Amino acid sequence: MFTSGIERKNWTRFFDRLSKLTIGRQILLELISEEVGDQIEEDWKAAQGFYFDHAGDALYVRTAEAEHIIFRPMDIMLMEDGLVRALGIRDAEGKLEIIHFRDPIFIEARRETSALYE
Repeated sequence: MFTSGIERKNWTRFFDRLSKLTIGRQILLELISEEVGDQIEEDWKAAQGFYFDHAGDALYVRTAEAEHIIFRPMDIMLMEDGLVRALGIRDAEGKLEIIHFRDPIFIEARRETSALYE
């Protein structure tokens, strides 16, 4: 279950920080939508970075093997319990992309989590 959201005005800073914390960590990228159901788009690949492009209204997720683009993201949510276990991105069409982290990212409770995206 996703426990917190990130305000759009904080997305650039959030993804810059997240990139630094996740370089080389294994991620799984899952797409959930009414059209395709639930499918895996990237299966445990090494993360190379995240970048939000305000002008193009797109989130770029880079792995060692590919670059995945999520157009018109509307909501960014964290699945966390002191560790960030997954990131959920809902786009303007209602599709949900979930980025799972094989090794959860340590972020000390709320104080650090808030600092990550403020």
